[in-house]
Amino acid sequence: MTEYGEFHDGTLEGLRVDSGRKKAHINLSTTQRERTTIVLKDVVRLKADGFREGNIVFSVCSRTFEEITFADITDLYDLDASRQPATWELELAARIKKERLQILEITPSYGGTCTALAGSIEFLTGEPL
Repeated sequence: MTEYGEFHDGTLEGLRVDSGRKKAHINLSTTQRERTTIVLKDVVRLKADGFREGNIVFSVCSRTFEEITFADITDLYDLDASRQPATWELELAARIKKERLQILEITPSYGGTCTALAGSIEFLTGEPL
């Protein structure tokens, strides 16, 4: 797992999804108002909710295909955690490994959350795209 501590107490400023191109941009800023855009390519699943004015970030982390678990799939697809994985989940787990997918998690102190499963995650510093 890679943690990006510079965003603790920063702000989740926005999200832009281009589902036709399987791409998403997530705009964050640090407490010093330094802006970063996270570019997700080949997005398989993106879940974002709880957005409010403010959206204070608690943590931002990413994990590689080797670290992704069925609990992550359960969370991304809003499934009951007590059930056994279905065939499609086993197939998705195999795809995650084969395509070397990554997961990004943004958890809040206040406001919005964002979790995404994607082919690549890139951090671009500067003004949002």
